[in-house]
Amino acid sequence: MPLTRPKVAVAASRSSGEPDEAGSSYLEKVFAALEAISSSDLPVSLSEVTARLGIPKPSVHRILAQLEQAHLIKRDLAGKRYLSGERATRLAYTTLQSAARTANELVLRGLVSSIGETFNISILDGADIVYIHRVECDWPLRSHYAAGSRFPAHCTSSGKAILAFSSKEVRKQFIDNVALKRFTSNTIGSRTRFIPMLDRIKQDGFAQNDEEYIDGVVGVAVPILGKDGRALAGLSLHAPLARLSLRQAREHVPAMKQAARKLAALIS
Repeated sequence: MPLTRPKVAVAASRSSGEPDEAGSSYLEKVFAALEAISSSDLPVSLSEVTARLGIPKPSVHRILAQLEQAHLIKRDLAGKRYLSGERATRLAYTTLQSAARTANELVLRGLVSSIGETFNISILDGADIVYIHRVECDWPLRSHYAAGSRFPAHCTSSGKAILAFSSKEVRKQFIDNVALKRFTSNTIGSRTRFIPMLDRIKQDGFAQNDEEYIDGVVGVAVPILGKDGRALAGLSLHAPLARLSLRQAREHVPAMKQAARKLAALIS
């Protein structure tokens, strides 16, 4: 993941299958395992978690299996390392944004009011982006998606913006393991084109979606950057081509960058 995830606390109950570990002690180990994974920018291995906890590897493997079954952690795209699962990610960002939710809403609503299109805040989760906050415009012709909706990162403006401003390791893992499925004739399905595109996005400071996921829908996105210059999330605009051209969408990038700086102060 390209962002430093907040440490997530999860309640775990002792099962009858854990005869040698007292409830409170076992719960501390579950906390420690989840913390070791959720606090890392990159997926971690079983050996790394074992070294962090200082307990036998079979015990760590059992804990990780339970966390994975609960969707609090998951395997990386290669299936060998662990990272926060969708359930933990949502819990973390719900907690993170609870105090700033009203302020985030005001920033997004300000954009919607001044520009007249729908805006989203998204995070990268494996091969997808996930909407974590969204404010829709009032136009009758618009897309209806709820927070939590998932879309392929390689053909969405937010996904490309986040990847462009992620670490080399995150980018490499994505490129090595994600099939760049074509959804439209404009989808970039070649790694030889995708990699230079990410470099251009980083240089330009924004990404665009030229009908790459849905025919007739365009969009632009800017990264919401942490203090280390890496993407915490993405801020995106999308609209039907019948109402907004890609050139017109790009004209809103300066306002979006300004809003992204405000959101970064709230999120980080």
